[in-house]
Amino acid sequence: RRWSPRAGAIMAERLVLPTSQRASQPPDPEMLAALIDFGFGEEESTAALVATGNRNVDVAIERIIAVRDNPSLAAAPEPAPQPAGVPCEIRVRLADGKNVSGSFTSVQDLAAVHAWVATQESAVTFTLVVPGPPSVRRDFGGAGEPLSLTLQEANLVPNGQLIVQDPARVVAAAAAASAAQDADRIKSSFNNQARDEAQLKMTEERAKKAREQKRLDKLAQDKAKLALAEDKITRKYQTVVRKVKTLEAEELAAAVADIEAFLKANPGGCDQLRTIREELLAASTGAAAAPAAAPAPAPAAGGAAAAGAAAAGPCQIRVRLDGGQQVVHSLPSTDTVQELHAWVEPQHGSADFSLLIPGPPSIRREFGGAGEPLSTTLVAAGLVPNGSVTVQALAKKDKVSTAPEGAEFVPRMQGVARGGMMGGRGMGPPGMAMGMGMGMQGMPGMPGMPGMGG
Repeated sequence: RRWSPRAGAIMAERLVLPTSQRASQPPDPEMLAALIDFGFGEEESTAALVATGNRNVDVAIERIIAVRDNPSLAAAPEPAPQPAGVPCEIRVRLADGKNVSGSFTSVQDLAAVHAWVATQESAVTFTLVVPGPPSVRRDFGGAGEPLSLTLQEANLVPNGQLIVQDPARVVAAAAAASAAQDADRIKSSFNNQARDEAQLKMTEERAKKAREQKRLDKLAQDKAKLALAEDKITRKYQTVVRKVKTLEAEELAAAVADIEAFLKANPGGCDQLRTIREELLAASTGAAAAPAAAPAPAPAAGGAAAAGAAAAGPCQIRVRLDGGQQVVHSLPSTDTVQELHAWVEPQHGSADFSLLIPGPPSIRREFGGAGEPLSTTLVAAGLVPNGSVTVQALAKKDKVSTAPEGAEFVPRMQGVARGGMMGGRGMGPPGMAMGMGMGMQGMPGMPGMPGMGG
């Protein structure tokens, strides 16, 4: 490397150590051997290691080169002493809120700052406080830390902030806060009864609201139940009104009594039900008064025969047997369901069955078994002038039929494609699927038969 005289001087001054430190640090043997191996002399290598404090070989080499370029640096003079302390700026907020700033050095103590603040503050007795949270807050003077600490020890270098605090004002503020707290405590003790009364009143109001909500919920439930009951009985007797001309006076009177009992139990019944009651009551009154009327003149022989034939005219009844076949049978309108049951018995193979009038629950009726008696007339059963019944074997009642052994279920859409309409009747030649609820594939060779899911 090539060094200028000025660069060598600067480098030598930077690498040199104080005399006291050089005297106590002999040259490192390993570093000295390394410098000698590099071709440097032992004397100049020793001087360089001592001057640089055995930092490392590179620093020693730089020192040797700097001294070779400027031999006058070999003496390595002691560095110039630094001025005592470093300047720092202290900002102080006085008790009246005014801010002042002063310049000090790091070696000065807090007593010097306190004396300077005394010339700015009107309070005779005060302390200096480092503001901040409790973890960093410090109090100097009075009962706090001593004022003999330097600004360096107080962590106020290179700048810091202090607050003037008057102990008398602090004591007065603490006393006022304590007095206010005691007053609040006393006031709170006097208000205990009022607070308890307010809490009791609030609890009662909540309980009252809960009871009212419960009452409203029950009213809504009762209203919904009444609406369902009204709809059911209205549908039932709408069918009776349509057949009012075929019913006897006793049956009409029973229907009127049933409606009146419902309206008595539920005074808020719908107007439609009251209208039905009036219609049935009028029909019942007319049917009862008809036999008591004056007898009409006896008709001619031909006329009497025609009237008798009209009164006993036949009615057409379509019967769906248990196997799915449908037959039609004619009976006099004066017969009972028992005659129809007796006619179906040979075709069914036994008397263990009942006759169903199909339809929704409001008009669905069952005769025989646990249903209505078979002695009911065809007129009362609503089968005049024509009607339809279904044969239901009592052994199969309330039971679910199982699929034939070997049958398998197929997806819904495939069931539609293979078995026709879902739940419908199997159609087509043997081997096609039966129309069950999900579509069931039949065994090969199985003839079409009624759907079991419909």
